[in-house]
Amino acid sequence: MIRCGWCKIALEQFNKPAYQFADNIVPLYVNPVDTKEEMDKYRSKVPIPFPVLANAEAVGKAYGVSGYPTFYLIDESGKVEEVVVGFSDEKILEWKKGD
Repeated sequence: MIRCGWCKIALEQFNKPAYQFADNIVPLYVNPVDTKEEMDKYRSKVPIPFPVLANAEAVGKAYGVSGYPTFYLIDESGKVEEVVVGFSDEKILEWKKGD
């Protein structure tokens, strides 16, 4: 959500010039709290380097989001492989494409 300091720090990591997600990871920013208009305004100030789904309250409820940021690693068949609640430098580095 746009008022989340740790979410902004995660975006700063993803926006670093040397950061690319591993080839087997397709990122999607799902925001269950903020409207599309709020997200558009936020994106004009803070770049988000992947698609954004705003106003996605139903998605947040369906996945049981209880804190921000929350990261879900979902496999090709739709199975949730991993859930990370809160900011994690280690996970962000793990998801990075190797050099």
